[in-house]
Amino acid sequence: MSMAEKAKRYPVFLCGLFISSLGVSIITKADLGTSPISAIPYVLSLNFPWTLGGFTVVFSLVLILLQVIILRKNFKLEHLLQIPIPIAFGWFIDLTMVWLSFLAPQSYPFKLISLLAGCVALAFGIYLEVLASVAMLPGESFVRRVWGLARNFHLAVDNHARLRLRPGNHCRGPQDVPEQSGRQSLIHPLPAAQNKGSAPKSPAR
Repeated sequence: MSMAEKAKRYPVFLCGLFISSLGVSIITKADLGTSPISAIPYVLSLNFPWTLGGFTVVFSLVLILLQVIILRKNFKLEHLLQIPIPIAFGWFIDLTMVWLSFLAPQSYPFKLISLLAGCVALAFGIYLEVLASVAMLPGESFVRRVWGLARNFHLAVDNHARLRLRPGNHCRGPQDVPEQSGRQSLIHPLPAAQNKGSAPKSPAR
């Protein structure tokens, strides 16, 4: 992807990020719960003086650290671009929470309408982020890394199980599997005796 193409996509991504934060704020204001990615920051914001956006940034940094632990040597410097994204996302959440300070639904139908409106806004914001295809929030990126790790582990276990279930293969582990090569084996089975108890005939000279 060229730099000019990225320059066109990043405004779309930032727009999606802002709409997603607006959706999170509307859902939170509905007072019927919050989005899964904001559940932990929201609970912490109720018991500590930090804002929801501030705890969202901290939680996102923890997810980036977990990605470093999972990927280890495969963690690339470009993955560090995830750091400024949650900072902007957290700031957008705090900004929209201030803008929506007037929103305090009391009746259950009004709360339900606010919840649905927030879900629509959040879904549309995520759609724009995916459409831009330039970066991912740490929450989505962490889920992707865990899924990749689980898939690789499943493939390794599946291949090992197939080796053990192969007819005539009684290996106990991968270290017992004979190496495959294009050369034929130098060890040939002895010819079967013609009569029971008789020794095999010696080759003629």
